[in-house]
Amino acid sequence: MTDWYEPAVAADPLTRALTAAVTDAVKRALDARLPRVAVTTAQAAEMLGVSVAAVGRMLRAGELRRLDCEAQVGVVTVASVYQVAGWPVVPIGTGLAVVA
Repeated sequence: MTDWYEPAVAADPLTRALTAAVTDAVKRALDARLPRVAVTTAQAAEMLGVSVAAVGRMLRAGELRRLDCEAQVGVVTVASVYQVAGWPVVPIGTGLAVVA
């Protein structure tokens, strides 16, 4: 629950229900439209054809990077997976003419 509400309003069940519903709707909308920038350690392991333990070792060794966000524990950046796999990594926003 965000802290910008007055305490009495934040404690209101209707306010909490509406906030939860809107938060969930926004998350689903963004997930459907934003490029994927992170995967779970299990997804990274599948992409690289290695075990989850191997992904953990790569993270500790600095070969793979975690998403820098407290809420996203166990999330690996897609760019670092691509780099380890030897796939080209193009910065977001780069025109396709640059890639071709």
